[in-house]
Amino acid sequence: MKKILKNWSFLTASDVVMQLVGFLVLIKLARELKPEGYGTFSVVLAISSIFAVIANFGMSQVIIREVARNVLIGEQILIKAIKIRFFSATFSILGILIYFNLFSVDR
Repeated sequence: MKKILKNWSFLTASDVVMQLVGFLVLIKLARELKPEGYGTFSVVLAISSIFAVIANFGMSQVIIREVARNVLIGEQILIKAIKIRFFSATFSILGILIYFNLFSVDR
């Protein structure tokens, strides 16, 4: 029980720190970029988030579950997952490039 509580507290603390750092970075960006630049940043962030869904394929939960079930072959599962994510990220980047070439407003 002590190990579970320790791991849970580390995960919770890291999540809080990550959220706080992200919040502070966004505040700094908003101040530095002004409304026009921050608007452009938000559009880029939204488009990259859409394509990140494609690149991730919801694999995080599947990978964690499979490694937990098959500890002995966990390394093999992670190597396969890295290869799949590499190809899906490449596909996603190509999708972004095609999207911007086809739908670019600045022509």
